[in-house]
Amino acid sequence: MSWNYFNPVFESDRDLDYFDSAWAGHRYFAYDLMAGLKPKTVVELGAHRGFSFFAFCQVAKDQDFECSLYAVDTWKGDLHTSYYEEDIFKKVVEVKDKYYSALQISLLRMTFDEAVGCFEDNSIDLLHIDGYHTYEAVSHDFKKWLSKVTDDGVILFHDITETKGDFGVYKLWEELKIKYVTFEFSHSHGLGILLLKSSKIPNHQVFHGIWNNYYSLLHSFHEQRIVNERRMNPLMDRIGALEHEINEKNRVIREKNAEVQKIYNSISWRLTQPVRIIIDILRPARTKL
Repeated sequence: MSWNYFNPVFESDRDLDYFDSAWAGHRYFAYDLMAGLKPKTVVELGAHRGFSFFAFCQVAKDQDFECSLYAVDTWKGDLHTSYYEEDIFKKVVEVKDKYYSALQISLLRMTFDEAVGCFEDNSIDLLHIDGYHTYEAVSHDFKKWLSKVTDDGVILFHDITETKGDFGVYKLWEELKIKYVTFEFSHSHGLGILLLKSSKIPNHQVFHGIWNNYYSLLHSFHEQRIVNERRMNPLMDRIGALEHEINEKNRVIREKNAEVQKIYNSISWRLTQPVRIIIDILRPARTKL
């Protein structure tokens, strides 16, 4: 595959808060990766609010290639994401229907173990594992789903640099790096890319350093832009409020000026009336010759 750099607009950002996603820094790489791979089947384990999943959807929509996209999640939460109400799933459905209704999208509301039976072996081209992040859980997910991935498929792991608490993806990732062809990003909690066949992404070792610099800097740029926008928004709102206040006061002034002008005209007419009467009395009568 050839590698191209795109500058996409993620339509889901209009309804979802990009800055709220721990996965935000990997969207541009994921977009370019999927645009090159053009996978027929994409499966995401752990969709939550849909930040990463809708990035995959955006590629399929923009690049217009046939692709089946599956998001697997109970949409109830866990100890790492915290447990949440039904509104999260409703929002995911709303965004899907609003921006990506023409795509072949399936939201599988079930556990990962329940969903694995929905797929045949050697059928998934791109698998994204982003579920419960303990070592035991992610190891189980990887082993359970590995046979479902095509021989030359790609598997993504999020949070490979996160070591707090009982997070353990980094432990599994260290084991996988010994057995498989991999490369990784350290920003945005880390993203691991596992290639079942190195030829799937030619010269990936050469581009590894370039990608790390390019996508991490790109993320930093967009992150800073959003920070600046958030700082500016209150100022812009205040400026807008002041402009509205000024316009309202100008309107009141114009109305008052109009009232004053009416009063002035009325007084002026009343003051000039006696003078006109006197002039009419004193004016000599015209006689006919």
